[in-house]
Amino acid sequence: MDAPVGAFFTIWGEQFDDTHILNKVANDNNEVVMFVNGQQNFEYENYVMEDGDVIEIEYRERQ
Repeated sequence: MDAPVGAFFTIWGEQFDDTHILNKVANDNNEVVMFVNGQQNFEYENYVMEDGDVIEIEYRERQ
């Protein structure tokens, strides 16, 4: 069964996309970034997970 990352946030009633993670919103100073297996990924909520994926989502100061 293919499941995008966003499905989990939907089930939890939380928001996740390129500008939102839970109650955090990207702005001029902060950003939402996602890494899959150490590589930055821009699919965010649409990324379909594969077995063994290591997914990291960060809300951080813009670089």
